[in-house]
Amino acid sequence: MHTMPPMTATDTHAFCRKLQQRSQAMAAARSFFAKQGFWEVDTPMLSAAAVPDPHIDPVAAQLHETIGKPGNRYFLHTSPELFLKRVLAAGAQRVYQLSHVFRDGELDRLHRIEFTMLEWYRLHSSMQQIIHDCQQLFVQCKQQMQPYAVSCYDPIQWHQPIEQLTMQQLWQQHAGIDLEAALRQMQQGNQLALVQAVLQAGHALRDNASFEDAFTHMMLTCIEPHIGQQRPCAVTHWPAQMACLAQLCPENSLFAQRFEIYAGGVELANGFVELTDPTLQRQRFEQDNIKRQRMGKPILPLDEAFLRDLQHLPPCVGVAVGFDRLLMLQNGHNTLRDVTVF
Repeated sequence: MHTMPPMTATDTHAFCRKLQQRSQAMAAARSFFAKQGFWEVDTPMLSAAAVPDPHIDPVAAQLHETIGKPGNRYFLHTSPELFLKRVLAAGAQRVYQLSHVFRDGELDRLHRIEFTMLEWYRLHSSMQQIIHDCQQLFVQCKQQMQPYAVSCYDPIQWHQPIEQLTMQQLWQQHAGIDLEAALRQMQQGNQLALVQAVLQAGHALRDNASFEDAFTHMMLTCIEPHIGQQRPCAVTHWPAQMACLAQLCPENSLFAQRFEIYAGGVELANGFVELTDPTLQRQRFEQDNIKRQRMGKPILPLDEAFLRDLQHLPPCVGVAVGFDRLLMLQNGHNTLRDVTVF
């Protein structure tokens, strides 16, 4: 029988310090939302369906047979998004959830299989409002984290307004590539236009590289290391191919109303002007399942209850923040392990 070794006085101090800093940060977040009239929602972690994102794998749970019913495969949620949108469709105006989420196969300095996510939504609002929410939240959490920082020097100016740059601007500035021109060529039939642009810029890609390969390579090597170094930066107007659950931009359908916030080169948040068309959302889910199949991954069952309720969802915006990453950065750490208690 294996037992945990007893904690030393130093271990106990570090353990309690982590618990206290997380408690203070969680209290700061809940206070922020309470003052603005948000409902805190507690949604199920288990679901018979899952978002079929090709690049995110849910943790499956096989349930035992119950009385009169066979055992079924369920999934631990990768995000509370679908349930929260159903709450909005039922009549809520502002909702948030601070909870653990699960993603299979993710384990490194910035990824954990189980981690804490803070996600919230506003009806009849705008991308600018939700970005402003993020800035206020970051400041409030930073104030609570100041006593726990491992260094008094923090290169990120959390109190400054979040910088906003479009994906087109960043690709032009840091990669020397006209992203919009490549996307327009793809729309006109040249599906390899972005791959060709990346190769022409002198970058190496694997044989038979896809759009996703080219885009991810450039983001990781040329763009992400340069953004959010002095203050958080919101990267807006993502390619339509990466819209996920976001609406396309009305002024330019080559791009989606999606944004991500970076600080210190680390992705902190992912937000959308939410898609409310159930037919289009079903099509996207089905296309994602096709991509999963091509990648050798299992097809995931669609959430029919969500798709049914989506027709009643008013215009809204939402964002998910990696809460552990926020604590890591604001405490001056370099790995999630430093802010994970257990």
